[in-house]
Amino acid sequence: MPGFLNSYPKGRNDEVTPQTTLMERVRKELYRRAWRLQYRAKADRHREIPWRAESFAAPDFTAQADNRMLVRQLLQELPRDKGRVILYSLYIENETEVQIARKLNLSQQAVSKWKRKSLHRLCQKLSSLNG
Repeated sequence: MPGFLNSYPKGRNDEVTPQTTLMERVRKELYRRAWRLQYRAKADRHREIPWRAESFAAPDFTAQADNRMLVRQLLQELPRDKGRVILYSLYIENETEVQIARKLNLSQQAVSKWKRKSLHRLCQKLSSLNG
């Protein structure tokens, strides 16, 4: 480490004494080593895939089925209009707003507005049932 031995403080007001030069050299070397360790750890984190037990767990199909049944029941509560069709297509058939807009001959913004209005109705319905 030739750079380590020859590094002296070069500021205007720095007094060059053997003690300050040694402390500065040690401080700089520790800083470099810490930076390299931190860099390597970050690089390793990006290269490695974190392992979690739940990532290998079997999906809970009963919860999914229960959720779908609940969504269908809630959709039946809505009046028969475009909002009901849009929510059904979005959440049961997993279609995008653009696909629904093409199917219903609407703009994507109109589909988004119907979705927002219908979800608001459902929230009101749920809050009236719970409260």
